Amino acid sequence: MGQGEVLKVLERYKNKPLSRIQIAELLNENPCRVSHHLQKLVFHQEVKIIEISRIQAKDYFKGNAPTRRMRLYYIS
Repeated sequence: MGQGEVLKVLERYKNKPLSRIQIAELLNENPCRVSHHLQKLVFHQEVKIIEISRIQAKDYFKGNAPTRRMRLYYIS
């Protein structure tokens, strides 16, 4: 798995920002490996990132959200 596969997932879900866990599940990969690729993609400005509060996450995930803030990744 590489940065290209991460980009393909984000392109497939272009209208919905995804967390690193969601991306890892879609790729059947370890979230730590996905994080490594996401960091590089964000650094090279190929992927954008937004950080949402736990209250926003609760609304976004319809009640099944983590109890902390989280980062969501997307491409424009």
